[in-house]
Amino acid sequence: MLRQDSNASTVLAWVRPDLDKHLNQIRTQIEHIANSAHVGNGINDTTEHLTQLKYTFEALVFQGATIVIEEMITVCDELNRFNIRDRGKAFSALMDAIVVLPSYLDRLQAGHHDLPILLLPVINELRAAYKANIVSEATLFAPSLNIPLPELEYTADNPRPTFDEPLPAFIQRTCKQWEGGLLQWLQKQNNLELLSPLRSICELLYARLHRTDLRRMWWIAATVIDGVKDGVTDNDVELRRLLARLHLTIKTVLEGGEDNAKIQSIDAVSQALLFHIAQAKKGNAAVDDLRNRFALEELVPDRDVLIRARGAVTGRNRELYTSLGSAVHDELAMIKDALDLELRTGKVEIDRRNESHEALLRLQDTLKMMGLADSARSVEKLMPEFEASKAPDEGPGKPSRESLLMGLASKLIQVESVLEEQIVTLGEPLIEDQQESFIDLPRHEQRRIQAHLLDEAVMSLHQVQEAVRRHFSGDQSADYISPMEHIAGAIELMGEAETAKLATQLRNALGNLLQHAWSEAAMDKEQLETVTDAVAAFELYLAGCRDHQSNRGRFLTILKERLSRLPVGEMEARATPVPAPATDQQTAKQDSTPGSNKQAIIDPELLEVFLEEFEGVTVTLREKVSQWVNHHEDTSAITEIRRGFHTLKGSGRMVGAYEIGDFAWGIEELLNTMLEGDIKCIDDVATLVRLAETALPEMKNRLLKQPSDLDAIAIAALVQQAGALTAGDAPDWASLHEALPDFLTTLLPGSGKTAIEESPATEKPPAELTIKALVCKELADNLAILTGFMDRISKDRTYCASDAETRAIHTIAGTTALHPLGNEPGVAKALETLLETQSRAGMAFDDTAVWAIATSLSYLESVLAVHEGDPEAQLASDEAQQIEQLEALTVKFTTREAPAEQATAEVTEETTPTPDEVQTTAPEDTEDTAKEPDTGEPSAEPVDTEILNIFLEEATDILERCDSLLNTWRDDLPDLSIVQNLQREIHTFKGGARMAGINAMGDLSHSMETLLERIAGQLLQPSLSAIAALEKGCDRLNTWVEQASQGVMPTADKALLLFEQQVEALNAVPVHRAAVEPKPVKIDTAPEELLEIPDVLAPANEPEASEVSGEESASSQQIRVNSDLLDSLVNSAGEISIFRSRLEQQVGNIRDNLKEFDETVSRLREQFRKLEIETETQINSRYQHDLPDESDEFDPLEMDRFSSMQQLSRSMSESVADLLNLQELLDDAARKSEALLVQQSRVSNELQEGLMQTRMVHFGTIAPRLRRIIRTASSETGKKARLQLRMTDGGDQLDRNVLERITAPLEHLLRNSIAHGIEKPGQRRKLKKPEEGQLSITVAAEATEFVVRVEDDGAGMDLKAIQERAVKMGLLDAKAKPRPQQLMQFILHSGFSTSKKVTALAGRGVGMDVVNSEIKQIGGSVEIDTVEGKGTRFTIRIPFTLAVMQAIDVVAGEHRYLIPVASVAGVARVLPADYQLLLEQEVPTYEFAGEKYAILELEPLLGEPVTPVGNDTISILIIRSGEHRAAFRVPQLKGHREIVIKPVGPQISSVPGILGGTITSQGQVVIIIDAGPLIRQALLTGVRPAPLLEKADNQPQRTLAMVVDDSITMRKVATRVLESHNFEVVTAKDGVDATEQMQDRVPDLILLDIEMPRMDGYQVAEYVRADTRLRHIPIVMITSRAGKKHRERGEQAGANAYLSKPYKESELIMEVTKLLSKKAE
Repeated sequence: MLRQDSNASTVLAWVRPDLDKHLNQIRTQIEHIANSAHVGNGINDTTEHLTQLKYTFEALVFQGATIVIEEMITVCDELNRFNIRDRGKAFSALMDAIVVLPSYLDRLQAGHHDLPILLLPVINELRAAYKANIVSEATLFAPSLNIPLPELEYTADNPRPTFDEPLPAFIQRTCKQWEGGLLQWLQKQNNLELLSPLRSICELLYARLHRTDLRRMWWIAATVIDGVKDGVTDNDVELRRLLARLHLTIKTVLEGGEDNAKIQSIDAVSQALLFHIAQAKKGNAAVDDLRNRFALEELVPDRDVLIRARGAVTGRNRELYTSLGSAVHDELAMIKDALDLELRTGKVEIDRRNESHEALLRLQDTLKMMGLADSARSVEKLMPEFEASKAPDEGPGKPSRESLLMGLASKLIQVESVLEEQIVTLGEPLIEDQQESFIDLPRHEQRRIQAHLLDEAVMSLHQVQEAVRRHFSGDQSADYISPMEHIAGAIELMGEAETAKLATQLRNALGNLLQHAWSEAAMDKEQLETVTDAVAAFELYLAGCRDHQSNRGRFLTILKERLSRLPVGEMEARATPVPAPATDQQTAKQDSTPGSNKQAIIDPELLEVFLEEFEGVTVTLREKVSQWVNHHEDTSAITEIRRGFHTLKGSGRMVGAYEIGDFAWGIEELLNTMLEGDIKCIDDVATLVRLAETALPEMKNRLLKQPSDLDAIAIAALVQQAGALTAGDAPDWASLHEALPDFLTTLLPGSGKTAIEESPATEKPPAELTIKALVCKELADNLAILTGFMDRISKDRTYCASDAETRAIHTIAGTTALHPLGNEPGVAKALETLLETQSRAGMAFDDTAVWAIATSLSYLESVLAVHEGDPEAQLASDEAQQIEQLEALTVKFTTREAPAEQATAEVTEETTPTPDEVQTTAPEDTEDTAKEPDTGEPSAEPVDTEILNIFLEEATDILERCDSLLNTWRDDLPDLSIVQNLQREIHTFKGGARMAGINAMGDLSHSMETLLERIAGQLLQPSLSAIAALEKGCDRLNTWVEQASQGVMPTADKALLLFEQQVEALNAVPVHRAAVEPKPVKIDTAPEELLEIPDVLAPANEPEASEVSGEESASSQQIRVNSDLLDSLVNSAGEISIFRSRLEQQVGNIRDNLKEFDETVSRLREQFRKLEIETETQINSRYQHDLPDESDEFDPLEMDRFSSMQQLSRSMSESVADLLNLQELLDDAARKSEALLVQQSRVSNELQEGLMQTRMVHFGTIAPRLRRIIRTASSETGKKARLQLRMTDGGDQLDRNVLERITAPLEHLLRNSIAHGIEKPGQRRKLKKPEEGQLSITVAAEATEFVVRVEDDGAGMDLKAIQERAVKMGLLDAKAKPRPQQLMQFILHSGFSTSKKVTALAGRGVGMDVVNSEIKQIGGSVEIDTVEGKGTRFTIRIPFTLAVMQAIDVVAGEHRYLIPVASVAGVARVLPADYQLLLEQEVPTYEFAGEKYAILELEPLLGEPVTPVGNDTISILIIRSGEHRAAFRVPQLKGHREIVIKPVGPQISSVPGILGGTITSQGQVVIIIDAGPLIRQALLTGVRPAPLLEKADNQPQRTLAMVVDDSITMRKVATRVLESHNFEVVTAKDGVDATEQMQDRVPDLILLDIEMPRMDGYQVAEYVRADTRLRHIPIVMITSRAGKKHRERGEQAGANAYLSKPYKESELIMEVTKLLSKKAE
């Protein structure tokens, strides 16, 4: 099985040495780790090398090798985490894998297919090492699905189906048909004819759907069913699961349209179905055709090929075959030497002959053992001639010894040739050539000669290309004809006559085109491009033949296509000049002509790439067009749209999809004109763009030769209108309406649906007409079926209604409910029940029943006549009597059915029925027939675990949506659209339950569906009692789903009987039609700050709302991710930010050092310049002094006679210049690093935000669960209550982990409200309260907190009872008088309860303790407020869970803290005097932005010593947290920064005011403050701000010293010395910098250098002494100038001390201490 679809062998040959090097290195590492006692870092290095290898294999598209490497990486990771106990087994698996991989690569390099199935034993051995499930052959089966779909063939007997009904109705009907058909076949799998309806459904879906992947799946499914019917495909469990998954796919399309189906899921099902095709037996035409189309035989080899291939992989590798070949060649050389000796001497040496004979026998056995059958047979054929040559028969006509020996030598050469071929292909059998060889030589010699000829051909083609270039340059002697003739001759010599003919045609084309064209401008541009493509394709084909590329044939196809457009006749016949190219107008005219075929032959690989890009562009266009047509001012959207059409234009034309390319070009030109401002009517452009975007999918179908509703006329019309708009003309919508198909005309202005959103007023009448037409069609079709039924029971009273007839009356009941005239839904439903009951009972109709059925059908026919507008049609007024009569007949059949069932049960106890008996008594309709409650007996068919898991996952979502719909229905009982949505959900649940084999759920949901149908048909009054019954039913189903999830199959028990009793009680209530007439839904507009929390799982009320657009569907696709992995990714993203911060600090330090370096180099350069001047001056001075004035000699500078000093100075100056260049390079590198860090910061932030958003879930997801808690608690206590969820803006998103943690506290709070707060209905009536208590949960987001308020309107807390209980438990002194807030905190204590008796809900004192402890563990708090007789409110505050946030760094006491920017309203700076005035207020407040903030101290709240207020400006931090406001005085602000939040553990996080922690770039841990709890604590305890004080003696302060020096070394040395003696140090690089810093902070001491740029030390000292604020500061001058004059100058300037460099540390500290002591005195 050699490869036919890739160039892996060629590419692998290029990279094989590097791959072998990596594999050997990994092998050595694994051996080393396996022999060592500890895993250590070696396993990490191995993982890194394996990861690099995986990327290489992925790039080479080696799927098998990639899978093995991925499994090896997983084993290494598990070893590193110590999750594998049996390390020996793991390392053994790793060694086996690393040994097998080179052999597998050898096989690929030999030209074989990449078959991961060969590596299955190695893969499963690796997976077993870390206890993972083994994979099957089907798992590794991944065929390419990019196969063109066939067209359906229709005949007179099998006409094309017409689809008049809308797609949703068609899918709904098809879903029911598939479900019923599949159930019937599963029950009777031996009856293969039951598969025919399923196959018909597949064909209908293939013809009706539009999405390619969906159509492909149903095409494959139909073929699989054909194979099952024909016996070539096995009917196994996997196949039945796939048929069930097809049913789920139909349901997915039903719920959200075609776009709702996920591409990955559809492709997975298609590949699984193709695996059954691949394993099917041959003989079925459809199955064989599908196997050939998808090339499945190459992906699933037969068993012999598989065994041989696995042998080659697991040991018989290239190295072994090479060694074998070498040994065989040695043996054959020995035999040939012996024969040569015989030929030359004419003597036969017996010993040599025997030795040669034994060598041949050994060789034959060895070749057989190695599986080289062809080589072994060639040796076997040699043996007779070898024996004959030993003693040839002498005589006339007999061959001589010489001829025999020569023939034997020829056979030996043949053996070598066969062996060489099998070694190259790693032992594969030889494939004999169908055509004769071009030379009679061994095959490997032929291959060598062929490679040489192809090399020469490629070189000759290069000569042709060079000659053409010289020809265009004016060289008339350039010969491009002869090399082409040489190429044609060489190819013909190789036996490739057709290719040689193409080479000749290419030669003729070049001669005909170039003989009169001496430059590129003289040639037709299109012909020049065509001939260039032809030459390039020919070159690639020749190179592919030389390199044995298996896909070289596609280049030959391109060559043929290009030559078909060129003049390829004899050159003499083409003496006419080259024709001029066609004008643009002519080309446009030809292109726009309907039916013109401009589409070129497209390369399949290029087409695949283009289609992938096309899908991405159309998704973007769909989103952006919808966005722009509603918001014309959105320039970003229209820019993206223009870019999308530009992409389609370029890509389409490049691959040959000219129709799409030209179409996109017309739209792009229109958008360019609009963006330039030349088009004023944007609405017309929007309409045309919407038309173009909608037409693109159909144009794709045209490109793929698939059915399309769009023709060339419509495309040309759209392009023409785009051109008219571009030219400034008005659009002609009328002509466009005639040219476009129906799906586009609806988008035109005036067609009821425009490109821009239409108003509800224009939408309603068409919808009404559509419903009426639908009702008429459905009634007419189904009444025709029932008329036939009436005829049959008139002739045969024992006839029972078929599935089609029962379905017909069921459809009529549902259809008439859409547009009822009277109570016709009730009549139809009653008739349906009668027919079902009679069918189950198997009894004959009597005359009364026949008359009643005829009357009902006559009534329904009159309903149809009224709908159709018949003026004479009237409805009968006896609807109630008809329903009553039909129900009475149903009861009669039911009572006669019961004894029969009882008798059957008795017989079942006595005898076991045969399979035939069971089959005859089984009901025909398994879906809508009511069943007896399940007795818990096991079903005949075992439960399919995979289908059960799929159902349970879907069931939870369905029941949550049902709960949300029921809650919505309570507010609007007459709204029947909610009932219809509930019907759909319950019906889906019922079908899934029965498909999964859980009969109890199916029966109960069927009863619930029946109740909903009666309400929808207005046969039953909508009421709160009905909703309560349905809610209890949903609760029961929820309980069963939980049991099934734990492996316990539920039984109906009494649940179904209780539900039926509730329904019977509801049936006793008379129906008042006026009460259930639909009415407009009244929507109370809530305040903007308080909105209802949406139940995120609840569907919209209107059916149309479920049809989402493609982009919405695509964006809503979800995948499941392990929560631990997600948390790990969030933490890793945070670590990335920390490392980035450290890197930013390092880069900042580098930049600072570079500035110092720059200043130092500049200073050094200036010093050297002065030194050089001084040196030259001295030399000249000395020369002038020593030489007479009249001397004619040259001075030393003129003769370059420099002193050693000057030469050294020049060298050092050059070094300084080099340093300057180096500094510039480093500065540029640092600048680029900063830019990269900025980009990395942006990407990191997006990553963190995306990961955090992934962890966020809607609070409304727990609404159904909380409502079930309310219902259960209310039922247990005999109370009535209802829960409402509300939210404020932005408050509906919460971290998943936090939501899980607070769900239990919320449940306890709600139970507590029911048990202790809500009164019983009688008591509430006395208090003039509604009987139904109201509980509400309000969700809000405040600064850094998530706030949840749980409120009820009950009796409130009994504070007196709480106080008595607290005293009794010893928690409170009997004489104490606590405040209400203190009393309410007692209920949070463990064991505290005011209930007088212990019940299931109250009395143990556990619930509120759980609430308090759970909330504290996540860093939250609980507040309680109550009003007696009004209710209670619990407020839960939880800090936000973020990974990264912006924060302000502050210093309080001796520690740093961080305050989130989200809670900071602003920062203010206040002078000490102004701050003193604020403190003198009765209640100190600070006004900011029109609001007053209480002034508070931050340090006491943090447990830090208070920093006294000095003379410096005071920093105030304005904090806003929820409804609390405060202005905190902070001692020092360090600036704004981005931080990564780290958890600090439950002990610290439970402390109020701590949000979390972070790690700074220096590695320090800093606490993040939650300001909200601090403000609340301060307001409760009354913390007052610190007064304005001078620095007290008992408050030691660090002395602030300023070091001023232009040398960075001296600044660092002085700083280190002073800081070691508890000084606070600030530095300045020169005098100007020092004076600027002293404007903000006044130092206590100045250490001053003298020689500095910009402003020297003397000037700084004079400046300080002249400033009244600074003149008291002691100044220590530290300089290398130790002369007396410098000292005196320093003392005059104002220096208090003078030290010379270098100085001693003790000397400096002694001087500083002495000066500070004098200052203090």
